[in-house]
Amino acid sequence: MTPRRRPRRGFTLIELLVVISIIGVLVGLLLPAINSAREAGRRVQCQNNQKNIGLALAQFSTAKNAFPNSGTFFEDPTTGTLNVQDPTTSNIYAAVNNPATADQAKYWGWSWVVDVLPYLDQQDLSNAWTLSQPYLYPQYIVGTGTAPTTGAANDATNLTIGRTALAILKCPDDLNAQTNQGNLSYVVNGGFSRFPAAPIGWVGGQIDGKSANGPTLQWLPSGTGWVPVQGIGQKLGVMFPGATIPTSLSSGTGTSTTKFAWSVTTTLSSIVDGLSTTVLLGESTLSGYAPPGASVLPVETNWSCPHPNFTSFMASDNVCGDGLGNGQCFSSKLGPIQNADGSQSDGTSWDFANHPGNYENIGYGLNLTQKGSFPYINAGHPGGFNVTMCDGSVHYLKNTINGTVWAKLVSSAGSKLPAAAPPSFPNGLKQLPVSQDEFTN
Repeated sequence: MTPRRRPRRGFTLIELLVVISIIGVLVGLLLPAINSAREAGRRVQCQNNQKNIGLALAQFSTAKNAFPNSGTFFEDPTTGTLNVQDPTTSNIYAAVNNPATADQAKYWGWSWVVDVLPYLDQQDLSNAWTLSQPYLYPQYIVGTGTAPTTGAANDATNLTIGRTALAILKCPDDLNAQTNQGNLSYVVNGGFSRFPAAPIGWVGGQIDGKSANGPTLQWLPSGTGWVPVQGIGQKLGVMFPGATIPTSLSSGTGTSTTKFAWSVTTTLSSIVDGLSTTVLLGESTLSGYAPPGASVLPVETNWSCPHPNFTSFMASDNVCGDGLGNGQCFSSKLGPIQNADGSQSDGTSWDFANHPGNYENIGYGLNLTQKGSFPYINAGHPGGFNVTMCDGSVHYLKNTINGTVWAKLVSSAGSKLPAAAPPSFPNGLKQLPVSQDEFTN
């Protein structure tokens, strides 16, 4: 009698291939969901960072009755070239009027981040900061070059402090950030220019190294003084560069209390368009740390660098000149349009505040690598970016947000911009109110 063959245990090759293919399909289905969940987590962490930074800025404004300057620059009364009534003689103007030189860095004080360190639970770093010296001290020194006037002699220097990595300043989706360096993923609302008192335009570059200064923005008719022009700039943003004479430069000059008319700050009460509809803080992957030669500046940058390309974002100044970028703001189509049915519309040129194809539109900076080459919003999140409003609320906006809506969110007092005054000022600049449905959905 032939013995009965025992049945084999295990899978056949075909069964094994079927199981593997099923597992592959399941993994293929799960990976996008896992990646999406991870991205959502990174975005939430980024929003939490922005929320806390927004609260720190709000606490500063409550304590000081104004937001800090976006960056603070030193002015030197001993040079003989400084005119306190002429912003084009300032070191701020020298910084934004390319090309910047390494020698100018000794006049670059500190960024808004340094001002809010106590409100970010970094009181020790704040106490150690030497206000009489630049952010690259002791690599660069102004004045007599003596020992720091604040802090103990063995405290960390400004350069050491600025190189310190602070997790709250870095977005998890900022792929341009470097480990253990002074990264900064968040920039404040500078309006439509880097220096309102002398608003030099910006020409967006298709590739790194091609960005350049454009013409001076003529917000008001020719012949208007710089003070009214600066007033327009203040209504179009929130935080701007300022100036001071440090003790290291004022000794014996009697100018330690000198005030500069171009050094302006914003109070909460001056944001008449509404705190909930005015952007305070946005994102940039092209600010923060860069070694010498890796940015538009010839020196190292970090979160304490006050240069406007590294502290702030702009909305595109191509709203001037009807998208041509020629600086002719006062004659552009910016004022409200009266429609035949009795309704009103914003001027068509505000749409160029975020317009694809001019290399100044939101998100284009992700195509660039040189730090400081794109003073506009760009974030590592897929298709969008986070903003913190002046009331502390945080929103996620799409890169494709309508340019007119974006212009009104950036402007702090667009409703108070001047109206038309023909013939020299035919269209005016005034903005209509923004509908919250246009950016909260």
